[in-house]
Amino acid sequence: MEKQQLRYFVEVARLEHITKAAEKLHISQPSVSLAIRRLEEEVGVPLFNREGRNIKINNYGKLFLETAVKVLNIIDEGQHKLDTLKFSENNHISISAPPWYIFPSLLKMIMDRFPGVTIGSVDYNHSDVVELFNRHVLDFCISTQKLESDSLNCISLRKDEMVLVVSKNNLLAARDTIALADCSELAFATSFKGVRQQELLVELCHERGFTPNILLEVHNVRDSISMIEHSDNIVALVPYNLLMARADNSHVHYLRLTDIKAEMELWMYWPKDYPEKAVAHDIRIAMKNYFINHEEELPQKKEES
Repeated sequence: MEKQQLRYFVEVARLEHITKAAEKLHISQPSVSLAIRRLEEEVGVPLFNREGRNIKINNYGKLFLETAVKVLNIIDEGQHKLDTLKFSENNHISISAPPWYIFPSLLKMIMDRFPGVTIGSVDYNHSDVVELFNRHVLDFCISTQKLESDSLNCISLRKDEMVLVVSKNNLLAARDTIALADCSELAFATSFKGVRQQELLVELCHERGFTPNILLEVHNVRDSISMIEHSDNIVALVPYNLLMARADNSHVHYLRLTDIKAEMELWMYWPKDYPEKAVAHDIRIAMKNYFINHEEELPQKKEES
C-alpha cells in the first residue's frame, strides 16, 4: 500500500466521481481507476458500490476513509517535521570568529541579505578549529591565526595596520607617531598568551631589540582597548580597523609606528573535503567581500621630529 494510493482513494471517496477526482489530482482517469482497483485488491473488500459509471462509497469505504485520512495526516506531519529540521540545519551557519570582528554593520548586512538564516559564532581556540572542521561542526572560520592544514581552503582577507593606543590623559597623546623601539619602558595590555595579539606584540618588539613589558593580560583585543580607557599608565598595540569600528573612541588616542611595518593579517578558512552548504557558501563570499571592502586607510600623520 502506497501513500499515493491513499491520496487517490480519499479524493475519490470525497467526490464520489473518478473523473472529477482525476482532474483535481491532475492525473489521468485510468490511473485513478487502476489505483483504486489495486487498493481494493490489497484490502480484500470493495470500497465503492458501482452502478454503471457512477460510484458510491460503501460501509467498508467509509470505515477505511477514516483510517486513510489519519494515516495521511500523520505522514504529512512527519514530512513537515523533517522539512523543518532540514530547513533549520541548512539555514543555520556555524562559524568561528573573534567576536571583536563581528561588527554591527556586518551583522546587519547578513540579516538584510539572508533573512531566515541563523548564525552561531564562537571564537574557538585555534588549536581546536581543524578538529571541529573534521567533525563537520564548523562551516567556516575567520581567524588572525595562520592554520596549517591540508584539509582546509584558506585566503587572506586583509592586513590591518597596528597602532599604539593610549589614554587621552597619557603624555603620549600629544603625539601622532612613535618608534616602537622607544616603547621599551612602556607597560602593555594585551591578550592572553597564545592569542595572536600578544604573539605579534612580542615578535615586533623582539625585532626592535627588546621584550615588551606586559603588565596586563586580557581576554581579547577589544578588552585591551577598554582597559586603556580607564588607565593612563598602560598602552596597547591594536589593529587600526578594529579601533575605528568602536562606537566611541573619545577617551583614547592612537599613534602610528614609524620604525617597523606592523600588521595583523585576517584569514578565512573553509573545508576542502566535504560539500559546502549553499547558504554557507553565499554568506562566506558576502563576508569576504565585506572585510575586503570595509578596510579603512590610515590617515597620513606627520612624523614626530
